[in-house]
Amino acid sequence: GRPPARLTMSNETFRLMWQDAMTDLHEQVQLEDPMLGQTEEAAPGEPVKPTIDNAFQHYACLYIKYMQIFQKLENCYDCMVHPQKREDVLVVLELVMRRVIELKHALVEWNPPRTDLQPPPPAQERPFPWEYVNLDDILVDLKLPPETLEVPVPRYFKENNAENIRLRDKVNSQYMNLKLEVKEVPIEETEDLDAPPSDMTLEQVIEIIQRNERGRQGKQRAFLFKDLREDEKRRHNYTSSQLEMDPEVAACNIQRLFRGFFSRVKAAESRDEELIFIGMKPARETGDGLEKELATAYKKRKTEQSDNKEAYAKALVDLKDEVTRDEGPQMRDGLRQERHLWVTDSIAESKEIPEDLTEFYKQKYPSPPVAEEVVEEPAGKKKKDDKKDKGKDKGKKGKKKKEEKPVEEESEHDNMDLDMLQEVVPMLEQQKEKAMLDRNYVQLERDTIQTFYDITKQEVLNLENHISKKDREMEQMEDNHRVEVRVYLQKVKHLEYEHKNNLESISIEGENFLAEEATSHDQRETMLKKQKKEYKMELKESDLVRAEEINSVKALHTKSLQMMRKMFEGNTAELEERCKERLSQLEADLELRRKVSGGVHTVANHRQPSPATHRS
Repeated sequence: GRPPARLTMSNETFRLMWQDAMTDLHEQVQLEDPMLGQTEEAAPGEPVKPTIDNAFQHYACLYIKYMQIFQKLENCYDCMVHPQKREDVLVVLELVMRRVIELKHALVEWNPPRTDLQPPPPAQERPFPWEYVNLDDILVDLKLPPETLEVPVPRYFKENNAENIRLRDKVNSQYMNLKLEVKEVPIEETEDLDAPPSDMTLEQVIEIIQRNERGRQGKQRAFLFKDLREDEKRRHNYTSSQLEMDPEVAACNIQRLFRGFFSRVKAAESRDEELIFIGMKPARETGDGLEKELATAYKKRKTEQSDNKEAYAKALVDLKDEVTRDEGPQMRDGLRQERHLWVTDSIAESKEIPEDLTEFYKQKYPSPPVAEEVVEEPAGKKKKDDKKDKGKDKGKKGKKKKEEKPVEEESEHDNMDLDMLQEVVPMLEQQKEKAMLDRNYVQLERDTIQTFYDITKQEVLNLENHISKKDREMEQMEDNHRVEVRVYLQKVKHLEYEHKNNLESISIEGENFLAEEATSHDQRETMLKKQKKEYKMELKESDLVRAEEINSVKALHTKSLQMMRKMFEGNTAELEERCKERLSQLEADLELRRKVSGGVHTVANHRQPSPATHRS
């Protein structure tokens, strides 16, 4: 779909819009709960029961203000390109949407009733729950346009679920092609308006048609009479008030009126051009080019937004991998040393090895209900004070531990004799030396980790300073870019003004040239038409002359053709006679030759000897 038309604004503009929205939101929160963030020293007074009108006015003002905040935040979230900022804006935006829905329910609940639905005066006034609340009077009082109450559907509903929507549409289309063999299924059934209703008889239908037809004819007749009366009245006024005027005077009056009107139009146009040139009035534009630029800028911002989101997600994964690779071993060693130190301290204090790390996690992550149990159960004060580790009453706790520790040691060493104790003492001393070495090693590791932490913290501060410096440079570059854009727009205005002047001069020259060309074209056309007419006359005369010549040539040709035909016919007859005579002579010669050749052949056969005679 086409994106909504919006101004192409910079990141700083949306940052300021976000800041304004958060300031307004803070003001609304303080207005709803004035005691928020203050100490509850003063006792709350007796609540005042609000009236229906006061409650409705209060919730209506809150609803309108939250709607403005919601629109600003939605616009910021849609156009911001920084992924971290968009996450923060989304959290606040969802909370504001929840509050808008709550205020809408409150408006429905405290909707003031209509006058005709009120009970008699002795009865108490009650609200009229109705979903369609009227906020026009409040908008007029606040001097706000009606668009303030339009609830925009957040565009991220569709953008964040684009893949799911695409898959759903694909599944639906495949299901419709498979089951219904169609691409689309209309939601609403088409109703045939020409079909007669089934609950009416034929007589009722005829009566309704007759009534409508009589009404139509009556209206048409009334309009006809009205037009006739107006024409007659106009004709009567024209004939009665017609004054004779000199045509020259009438022409002068018309010219005077037209010249005055034309001069006023020209003066207004020149004044507007001057105001546009000096920048005191916006240029007259159709808006098509601006809308295309806005749509292109919006698509570019959305593309940058998606690219930044992908880069941010990839950077998070890379950062997690880098931290796991670089700092993971150190963190594991630190956690292991922390638990090892706690186990060592526990052994040094209680002379027993703890079974698990439950007490360690209780000390590291104390739960809030522990403080209440300390007050209610003083008998377990020692253990809970060790868990909290706040440093209170250390002397008393130490005395209690010292008094209780010998009781625990009696079960271990009181039953040993002197020889066994002498054997245990070196072992305990070795354990003590080992614990001291481990403690020193832990302290050394702790100092090393602290040094690494300080160095890393300093590097983080340096990086933050570098990032803030880059941000300031980017803001400075954006400011310079805006200045360059303004200068460029001013140059464009100058060029457009010069282009307009050149266009006007060229149009005037073109009109003059077209007028001259039209005149020369008319003259040339007249001359060509005259020449064409002369050529037609000459062609007709030449056609007549050529026709006479053709007739005479045809007569001569016919005569010569007849003479040649007679001559050829005589020659043909003579040739036929000659051919016949020659043919008869040839036949006779051939017959004679045949007879002569036959006789010669017979004589030769008689004279030729037989083969037997020849052999002998």
